[in-house]
Amino acid sequence: MKKTKKQILTKMLLGISIPVVLTFIVSGIMISKRVGESMKAQSTQTLDAASLAAANQVDSFLSYYLAEMKSAAASQQAEEFLASSTGTKRLTDSEYYQGIKTTLSKLQDTDKENILSSWIADIDLSQAVMSDGYITEPGWDVRTRPWYRATQADQPILTEPYVDTNTGQIVITAACGVFESGTGKPLGVVGIDIQLTQLSDIMSTYKVGTSGSVILATDSGQIVYHRNKDMMQKNISDIDISQNIKDAFASQKTGNFDYTLDHVEYSGSIKKAGNTGWLVLSNIPRSEMLMERNQVVSTVTAIFVFATVILVILIYLVAKSISKPLRKLSVIAERIGSGELDVEVDVSSNDEIGMVAQSLGNTVTRLRDYVNYIDEIAAVLDQIADKNLVFQLKYDYIGDFEKIKKSMLKIRSTLTATMEQITSTADQVAYGSQNISESSKSLADGASEQAASVQELASTINEISQKIEENAKDSGEASKKAKEAEAELETGSRHMEELVSAMREINESSGEIGKIIKAIEGIAFQTNILALNAAVEAARAGEAGKGFAVVADEVRSLASRSAEAAKGTTALIEGSVNAVANGTRLADEAARSVASAVNSTRMVTDMIGRISEASNRQSEAIRQVTIGVDQISGVVQMNSANAEEGAASSEELYEHASQLKNLVNEFKVD
Repeated sequence: MKKTKKQILTKMLLGISIPVVLTFIVSGIMISKRVGESMKAQSTQTLDAASLAAANQVDSFLSYYLAEMKSAAASQQAEEFLASSTGTKRLTDSEYYQGIKTTLSKLQDTDKENILSSWIADIDLSQAVMSDGYITEPGWDVRTRPWYRATQADQPILTEPYVDTNTGQIVITAACGVFESGTGKPLGVVGIDIQLTQLSDIMSTYKVGTSGSVILATDSGQIVYHRNKDMMQKNISDIDISQNIKDAFASQKTGNFDYTLDHVEYSGSIKKAGNTGWLVLSNIPRSEMLMERNQVVSTVTAIFVFATVILVILIYLVAKSISKPLRKLSVIAERIGSGELDVEVDVSSNDEIGMVAQSLGNTVTRLRDYVNYIDEIAAVLDQIADKNLVFQLKYDYIGDFEKIKKSMLKIRSTLTATMEQITSTADQVAYGSQNISESSKSLADGASEQAASVQELASTINEISQKIEENAKDSGEASKKAKEAEAELETGSRHMEELVSAMREINESSGEIGKIIKAIEGIAFQTNILALNAAVEAARAGEAGKGFAVVADEVRSLASRSAEAAKGTTALIEGSVNAVANGTRLADEAARSVASAVNSTRMVTDMIGRISEASNRQSEAIRQVTIGVDQISGVVQMNSANAEEGAASSEELYEHASQLKNLVNEFKVD
């Protein structure tokens, strides 16, 4: 029996705990992997968004000045001024000097915060005039200036950043060549000197995670912005950074990179700042990227370990609650089968096991009464065998044994009468023998009825077994329903994935709207330039151009308001993009919650299946009890056969009636 107990507990613990633990382990690994991939993808998106936003900001900042230079260089005033200087010794001798000086001053006044000075340089004279009227000294060579290459390009250019000697600020020059109409001969260069303090302040606002930032460098790799000011003005190829980043900046390659900087591992994204050739590198320490993933993995591991311990304890308690009463019932049934009826069924339970225990207890009580009846019947028969017909039955026989009691009393009466009359006639003895035979047949009938009662008890136990089997079937149906619920949850998970995809499409559409707003800003800027040129032309026209100057001022005012409205719309679109990104993150979290619910439903389905298996094992245990009751039935049937043999012996008694006549005097009668 100890072996049976060990098997039930071991099978339930191993059969349920091992699959559940393995499921927890696999689920934990999959969840950790998915969380890591999701966080990496989210970090990559964050890096891309930061790089793209910073690159767009740089492009917008620089494109404004490049467009200003292109417009100024294409103006007729600049061409006339440089063309008129031919044959003179100084630019101040040109009749267009005052007009160009006024234009340069207005150009500087459009953005005093960032434009240090505006100027125009003549190639032939190798002179330059500033917006403040300063003229370069003799010996100043225009061909040695970094912006001189603008005379070989048809587009505005940007010089490498340098430190302004007057302000100490980092400055770049935006310049554009002025060419003679028709011939394309370079006449000079118009340009502005732009300080990058505001651009650096803008770059410093871009944060990636907790400690990430962005790096801005020119097309040659010179660092324009770095949160470590010691890195400013250095070249990417000269700092302690991974070779893949150096190669990317050298080849103008964009994308996502893992690299080291000053022996610290980073992940970053490189984006181009429009057509300026400048590059933006966003970065975040890999330790920060992995920190949240490690926290999630640790939390999931702790939850799974706690759930596993609780589950194993519950399985053990349930298995023990089932195996312990079954073991007791098995021991009791074995003792009953071995003929020991002095047992007590002390198993209490509110389920089918309790019903079986109660039925078995009733059976034991009834068998005890049967034993008392049999003992008394045996004692009476012993007295009769000792030729003593004076006896009393002290037990109240119930059920089928009541017939035996009546038969016993009848036997006593009959034998007594027979003993009294046998002395007178042998026929009366024969008649009494015949009565004894009939009584023996009644005894056999009673034993047969007793066997039928035992059969009814076996039938009752079979019905209990059927109920347990029905419970197992119901458990199977519950498992099926749980699987259907699992399928529904998986469908919900797919819908959540479709929602996430829709949120991303909305995010992309918002980005397209931002591009449209930038186009509107460009149009407003061009309109402003045209209005400025119109104002200059109106000023040159004198009194006749006053009306045109008023119109030009209105157009310029309208362009300024359009630019302000576009900037406001840009801020709103950026807020919308951030809200959509937040919605995308929340939708991702909801999708992971639905996936977790799918895994939990799957585990519940497995547990219901194992409960069904346990019900099947209970049914098998009840069958074993039924076998024990069948053995008892066999014993009762054997008693019935013995009673029939007693009836046959009574027939022989009839044949020996004559011998009984001689022996009757030896009997003690009442």
